[in-house]
Amino acid sequence: MACKRKPLPQDLRFLPDRSKLGFALKNKSGFVKMKVRSIPVNTGSGADVHKLELVTKNKKTYHAVSKMHFSSDERKLKGLQHEREVYEFLNYIVDEKICPFFLRSYLIRPDSPDTERDMNHVLITESFPSGSFTTMNRFLKSRPSKLKTSTDALNFLLMLLYTIEIMYRVGLRHNDMHLNNIFIINCPKPTTFRIKYVTRDGRKFDFFLHDVKYIPLFFDNDRATKLSPLPGVKFEHAHRFTPKNHTAVTARFHWHNPQHRTEKLNMYKLMQHVRNTVINASPVYRIIRNTCYNTKKRRHCLSEGSALQSRIAKEVQESAFRNYHLPLDKNNANGTEIIPHWSGTSERFLFELIKQLPRQQKTANVRTINMRKLYDH
Repeated sequence: MACKRKPLPQDLRFLPDRSKLGFALKNKSGFVKMKVRSIPVNTGSGADVHKLELVTKNKKTYHAVSKMHFSSDERKLKGLQHEREVYEFLNYIVDEKICPFFLRSYLIRPDSPDTERDMNHVLITESFPSGSFTTMNRFLKSRPSKLKTSTDALNFLLMLLYTIEIMYRVGLRHNDMHLNNIFIINCPKPTTFRIKYVTRDGRKFDFFLHDVKYIPLFFDNDRATKLSPLPGVKFEHAHRFTPKNHTAVTARFHWHNPQHRTEKLNMYKLMQHVRNTVINASPVYRIIRNTCYNTKKRRHCLSEGSALQSRIAKEVQESAFRNYHLPLDKNNANGTEIIPHWSGTSERFLFELIKQLPRQQKTANVRTINMRKLYDH
């Protein structure tokens, strides 16, 4: 049970009924309709979102989330279809054990051509039993802190940074990175992850995350944009995936333009939110502050400058982020990094934190995460 996720059954069938969701599961006598408990979720996005509990005839329970757009708004429908495409791409990354820290989506087979058309209006993603997960925003605000030790904090930050680094390598930019778009799930039993890492210049090494008690799952990909993968990446899905439904919904601000390779955007925005949410005495705050901000003694990897620090002392509002953190040159379309204020990358930040991990020890029941599969033929 160590951080395992329970997928939906493969023999599930989709049975919509007047904009409501129904499911059937195959048994020896054919397909049997499942009992569905649907709980509406207010996301503020305008989408019809429900948390689903699917109960089989023999009382097995599965959990999922549905996001539906049955309106005639073509833009919203294309936005949902775009999000489905991004999720399907990320499923490959999870299934290949390159990075397990993305929420999965499910492609459920229709039972008729009419049902197949209805499925274009629905996105189904995984979920979890109540009490076993929460948003990162609530997780970091919980008192007392769930991340009690420096090891807990380092594990947590390294999982976030590794995920951001994977997105950068495969050419995916989230564009809506904040604490309510990341779930945190509990690991019933502490888990050890062995991460087989490849640096951007091709060096290989392993590092371990011991006694991991919580893992993050990134989700809400409706504004994601796809760029070309970094040179050297051979993972076929990263080259083959080209979203068909890019719309204005994926380009609300000028830094969302796929021509701008703003690799530090996800990392910087997320670390700012984390730093400003946790209490100052927590290990997470202390590690971020000591590792990545200006001092005469340290190599900083999240340089702000004194003027920016004074302007944004507490919260990073979207307007403040746009006005103060992103001096983008809109005419620069050569795909290079265009945020001069920031001195570090997600990889550099990751390296600084790896140095602070406790001594690497051998352990049983290790789960392997393998970045090297991005570079295998």
